[in-house]
Amino acid sequence: MHSRLLKDIPFLYFGPTEKKEPMLIPNIQLNCELLTFQFEDDPFEVRLRSIWKTGVIEQTNRLALNDAFDLKAMTLTKHQSNENSEGDTDAGKY
Repeated sequence: MHSRLLKDIPFLYFGPTEKKEPMLIPNIQLNCELLTFQFEDDPFEVRLRSIWKTGVIEQTNRLALNDAFDLKAMTLTKHQSNENSEGDTDAGKY
């Protein structure tokens, strides 16, 4: 296909064709002292995974801050209601 693009020969390409049967791979026997495989991630996938991990950490921090805020707000509300109720009882004594 690459050679067709360079030679300006018109062609129609409908994408890969779906095969009905699985491809048969012949048995291969390798005799060697060292066989090395290198797997590389797609740069987009690496970046996406990094963004996801950062998002999980940020969400955990945000939820912890939200819980701390709710606890402090509840404590302040109780403290304020206690002060108001004490003020009402003191006002009735005079």
